[in-house]
Amino acid sequence: MPGLRIGAAVLNNTLQEQVTNLKHLSDLNTSGLHQAALDIFIKSGLYAKHISKIKSAYTTKLKKAQVIFQALSPPGLNWHVPQHGIFIWLELPTQQAESFSNRLKQLGIIVQSAADCFPEDWVPGTIRVDPAKCIRLCIAEIPDDNLDSFATILKEVKPNYAGGSSVIINNAPQNGHFL
Repeated sequence: MPGLRIGAAVLNNTLQEQVTNLKHLSDLNTSGLHQAALDIFIKSGLYAKHISKIKSAYTTKLKKAQVIFQALSPPGLNWHVPQHGIFIWLELPTQQAESFSNRLKQLGIIVQSAADCFPEDWVPGTIRVDPAKCIRLCIAEIPDDNLDSFATILKEVKPNYAGGSSVIINNAPQNGHFL
């Protein structure tokens, strides 16, 4: 169902009526057919089956990514491959994320600078990373047979200081620190 977006909000009583009214205003052109199809999709159990399939696919990708990052990460690269989710985080040793992202784009790999993931009023020194050196990789759209693109990304990282890669595996720091 192209264009279908699902969202949820947890609201206190003060905001609930106001947000519900705004939702009704923006819902004037929502297709009843889409809503009915979604209702059938959920009630038939297909949605639960889909979620299970997606979780399994993402878990497999993350496990493969974990192996690639452990084997190929250059010295000085901080990285985090989570157990669940769709984002892998990198803190580059020296490069600025924007220029690194542009270099990868030339190779046909699109990544996002993580600077947008930090608050606008972020104060340097309040956390242990420099947002300008961070990128996040989304695994959602990477086909299983193209996970070698992680190796290409890692080859582009320019290590510029001594020390091993820092990594968090299952929330337990190993070889140093991360974020």
